[in-house]
Amino acid sequence: MNNYQLYDLLDTLLTGEVRKFRSFITSGYATQRAELQQMLIYIVERKAAKRPWPDLKLLYRHAFPDQPYDNQRLRNAMSDLHALLEDFLLMEQARASGTARYRQLSRLYRERRLDRHFQRTMRRQNRQLEKQPLRNTDYYQALLAYRVSELEHQADNRRTEPLQLQEIADTLDVDYLARKLRHACTQRSHEAVFKKSYDYGLLESLIERIESGGYLEYPAISLYYHCFMFLGDAEQEKHFLAFRALQQQHQEQFTTEEQKDLYMLALNFCIRQINTGNIFYAEESWRLYQDGLSQQVLLDGGRLSRFTFNNIVAVGIRLEYLDEVSGFIARYTAYLPAAYRESASQFNQARLYFARQDYDRARRILLTTEISDLVNDLIARTLLLKIYFEQGEYDVLETHLERLRGFVSRQEFSHYHRENYGNIIRVVRQLIALAPYDETGRVKLRERVEKMEPLTEREWLLSKIAGGFRP
Repeated sequence: MNNYQLYDLLDTLLTGEVRKFRSFITSGYATQRAELQQMLIYIVERKAAKRPWPDLKLLYRHAFPDQPYDNQRLRNAMSDLHALLEDFLLMEQARASGTARYRQLSRLYRERRLDRHFQRTMRRQNRQLEKQPLRNTDYYQALLAYRVSELEHQADNRRTEPLQLQEIADTLDVDYLARKLRHACTQRSHEAVFKKSYDYGLLESLIERIESGGYLEYPAISLYYHCFMFLGDAEQEKHFLAFRALQQQHQEQFTTEEQKDLYMLALNFCIRQINTGNIFYAEESWRLYQDGLSQQVLLDGGRLSRFTFNNIVAVGIRLEYLDEVSGFIARYTAYLPAAYRESASQFNQARLYFARQDYDRARRILLTTEISDLVNDLIARTLLLKIYFEQGEYDVLETHLERLRGFVSRQEFSHYHRENYGNIIRVVRQLIALAPYDETGRVKLRERVEKMEPLTEREWLLSKIAGGFRP
């Protein structure tokens, strides 16, 4: 059945919202059209009974009883009901947000020349702004609107008094710089992933002014300033550590969504640094993950992304925090989306078994667990490659390498993945082709591996070259 926009939006409503919307429609205030009221009553009754959404002809019979079916008439009615639902949601949002409500009220009272009402509402708006903990870009935009409203009222009623123009100019600067830096951090993060260059407009010419003009006193600016800088090329560690200190000190000043964005910007940077061999950022990313989990900002609707789950396990194993990884898997498997829970848990349990050199258990899981995600499938195939090598099953390994090569060539992987896994296959084949006592060949292979890019398994491959083996 088609998912109509009205059904999609109604499907997001909580039970209390459905009840309020029904009252909103049937009260006669929002609409007096009987067909809209009847349509909604029928739909919400089906929703409450957990029955499927009705098809159009069935819905028409309840909205327009005893009338011949008219598809266009029904669609117009559905569109009108959808618009009323949007009005209801906007009204509910305005009621929930005290600052936005006071802002609208102050404008209404100013336009109606009700000075006492205006002053009372402005006082309430000011108290609301100051007592709430957020000091993010939304706060500075609300503060700017408050000060502009004050200015407009002052210009209308107290023209002989000096206007607060400097306060507005200062707030404008803070609001602009905070928003500009936040967006620029997203640009820089995307540059690293998609190899695309962005124009930062006025920002680069303003960096010196940000540093010298006192703007770093505002966490909404300083956090994103340090993030923008560590995502660049100069003094990355210095700016990263400054960012982490500010993040821990001022976390409550940002919404959960913003906190998650900040964590992900830092974590994505750490992962890129780890991939270049900088182990300092492995420890930092582990701390970020632990902080993010304890603050619950890495959870989305009570669920933990399987990608975040995989990354936490990978970092913990790299740091050899194997007991901590085991505890993490046991505790957070329940937080994974149901569709991926079993496969993600088994996949990561296999990684842990491999790290503990329990190759038989790891192998059993990898050969019996279906992994739908292509990147995880590649990781699983790489683990099997390493298990076959560690267990000396070189004939099986040769077959596996050929299958891995075919798998990479058939699937739609990025150029990076194709190059990386092509390099891994090439080095492993060269390694098992070496004669047991060919030290010269071993030295030359090590030199090639040290310079080869990209190569995610460099550390393991170098350990096998250095350790020697008997094929």
